[in-house]
Amino acid sequence: MTKRTEDYYEPMGSLEEWEQALHDRDVVIPRREANSRLAKIILGAIVGGSVLDLAAYSGVRAVESYYLRKAYSVNAKLAEIQKDLDIKVKLGEADAEVLRLRQANEGLITEYGEFVENVDARIAEEVRKANAEREEKIKALESEVNEFYEREKANPAAYSLGGGSQVLDLARTIFPESRGEWGSVDYQNCVGSTVLVRRVLTGKDLPRVIGATGKDPDSGKISYAYSFMNPNDPMHKIFLNPLKDKEFEPWSVTFDRARSLIGVPYKDLSQVTHFYVNTVDKPKWANGREPVAEFELNGKKTSFFYIPDHFKKSA
Repeated sequence: MTKRTEDYYEPMGSLEEWEQALHDRDVVIPRREANSRLAKIILGAIVGGSVLDLAAYSGVRAVESYYLRKAYSVNAKLAEIQKDLDIKVKLGEADAEVLRLRQANEGLITEYGEFVENVDARIAEEVRKANAEREEKIKALESEVNEFYEREKANPAAYSLGGGSQVLDLARTIFPESRGEWGSVDYQNCVGSTVLVRRVLTGKDLPRVIGATGKDPDSGKISYAYSFMNPNDPMHKIFLNPLKDKEFEPWSVTFDRARSLIGVPYKDLSQVTHFYVNTVDKPKWANGREPVAEFELNGKKTSFFYIPDHFKKSA
């Protein structure tokens, strides 16, 4: 049983009892009285006890609660701050990662740009080499073709009709009909166009178009598509050898024009099939027809006509 305060006024039997009494006086009894007082305050508050005591206790609890709330608030704030810091750290890390990726991407773009430039440079170099090789081949081929044509031009008599190039056949057709009018490119082109248009209308090659013959229904005589193909015609010798009279320049110019004309698309040719010079009688096929072109050169008038129904394609 715990001693009361007044019990300590009795004589002590030993030093241990004295020390125990001092301890009880200084520690145990004050604590018990404090607890008793606290219990009375609470009980008094419940049953209408001392308002002051309750107020004092309530004040203490209010202060304690305030500081606890403050502590919670601070802790919450610290937690929030830490969260923000964590987020900022993560954002910073993300920014750093984005920056790293951006730098890496820029490096990649730079490398890719250099790669593309290098590839473009390599492709350009390959194209340049290919073009250079192709140009060399073209020049070599042109040189061969030019040499071939120059041989024909220099010695046309060495080739029979169809024995040389189409250019030579066309030039030998144009020249006898225009050797005196070789200064007119349009005139020579019209003469040459009659051959090329007839070729399309008949489907025949140039030698057969040029060498075509027929029979005059009235006289029964052989008629020639081009008068110079008649062996008895003065121009026949010029056809066989355009350089017979050493007309080098007129023949050279005529040959070059024939070479150009042979490559003209059909739709761009002068659409003509027949022509005659007014130094001869007007042919029957010209009666009732209007010429599509006329030239007056060297005191002569030449009329050109387009008469497609005179020609049928060969089967």
